[in-house]
Amino acid sequence: STLEYDPYRTAFIARVKSSDGKERYILAPHDLKVGDSIITSDSAPLKTGNRMKLRNIPVGYQVHNVELLPWAGGKLARSAGSYLEVLANADGYTDLKMASGEIRRVSWDCFASVGQVSNPEHNLVTIGI
Repeated sequence: STLEYDPYRTAFIARVKSSDGKERYILAPHDLKVGDSIITSDSAPLKTGNRMKLRNIPVGYQVHNVELLPWAGGKLARSAGSYLEVLANADGYTDLKMASGEIRRVSWDCFASVGQVSNPEHNLVTIGI
């Protein structure tokens, strides 16, 4: 994988090669290094960057790029440094705490990436005087 700058995003992107040999871009998780492997599976190891169903992520973990509906693509926590905290997994739903304090309930069959989005220092950049 390689880390790249995207002028239209606050976070960095990573170019990864999938098992079928195709290269794709993903949102780079914080602390991702060139050469790290990322696994997308229903249940993958709990390592930063791995993508799995919310039902397999324990309470207390940080997640990003979370789907609101299964297979609809990530919609929550995609900007630089953002993340959601897993609060509970029960009865087919996962409760997620947002940075604003709001708690969102989504199906636990939705996918999420483990960890925080890259470039958490983005808000410290001063443009102009």
